Amino acid sequence: MSFQPGSMGAAEGIGLIFVITFAKIFLSIPAKAAEISAGLSWLSSAVAAAAAFVPVLLLNFVFKWIPGDLYSISRKLLGRWGAGFMAVFYIGIFLSDAALLLRQFAENTLLTALPGAEFSVVIAVYGLAVGLLVYLGIEAIARSSYLLMPFIVGSMLLIFLLLSPLYNIYNLAPWLGNGIGPTVKSGMLTAGVNIGAIVAVILAVSFQSYRNLNACLVFGLGSSAVLKAIFFVLYVMVFGVAVAQEKTLPFFEAARLVYLSRYLQRIEAVFILLWVIVGVISIAISVYIGLYLITRLLNLPTMSPLIPTVVLILIQLAMIPGDITTTVNLDYRLLSTYYNGGLYGFPILLFALAYLKKRKSGKAAAA
Repeated sequence: MSFQPGSMGAAEGIGLIFVITFAKIFLSIPAKAAEISAGLSWLSSAVAAAAAFVPVLLLNFVFKWIPGDLYSISRKLLGRWGAGFMAVFYIGIFLSDAALLLRQFAENTLLTALPGAEFSVVIAVYGLAVGLLVYLGIEAIARSSYLLMPFIVGSMLLIFLLLSPLYNIYNLAPWLGNGIGPTVKSGMLTAGVNIGAIVAVILAVSFQSYRNLNACLVFGLGSSAVLKAIFFVLYVMVFGVAVAQEKTLPFFEAARLVYLSRYLQRIEAVFILLWVIVGVISIAISVYIGLYLITRLLNLPTMSPLIPTVVLILIQLAMIPGDITTTVNLDYRLLSTYYNGGLYGFPILLFALAYLKKRKSGKAAAA
């Protein structure tokens, strides 16, 4: 198995970005947003998406001017050591994100579907599934993501429709939530939750053109952001602000309220399978990106020998936090600090250097 990611189109890129930026809606992010922004939690989500969109779009411009993947572009602009530091930085982001997602999805599986199971067995099964997907390669992961998108969107819209009898628009009051200023600030700080939007640029050579990269970003991140914002609004309309911020699994709790008839109940069990699949694919994307950057950094011919070792390490790291609350808090701290460095810092720096280089070469050509 080579580290070469192969050739993919815009559809696969859209699937990758959609799944990796959407997966955390099945965790505690909506409850955290309700706690910070109250009835304006949807605006916080929209601001976070917009804040992620701009720097990634700047990176797309860099690709247009200097063809190559993110690592090769960084070698040309930052030099060997600068590119190496950047690669290590992003490796830390994606592998830490994979470990935290692994812990949260495994823990939530115990809470909802398998309360009597052994935690170590559940997390090992997750790790095995992730390792298998990574071994199959990013093309297989991307196509699975794109094929899964209609089911995710359809399932969410179905839940939105079935919950309609419970909507109470007055639960959104006061209409400005805790204030527009704090909400926008929160959105800017939590933009790191969309760090997965940078995946297409890291694998840029696979998508061949600047146009494909833009399509991946616009439709992948855009569809994810719109669906999340709608859910945030409806979630608060159903539960109210006070209750909404207390839920550990907001989507699962919302699905539990759906009532079809006395003979057809507890349809939330169907959606457990959906978010398990989304979680496994999202973790696999993060692990693959981390391994891809390691192979590029160390100039390795293949990543396959690294897969079992890295997956085992991630399983062990995922089991370190003492409880799910500690894990959630750690995840929130990382995405609002460390991940923002990868989302804001390097893209803006690379764009500035590429723009100066382009401008300098243009003046030299004119002279």
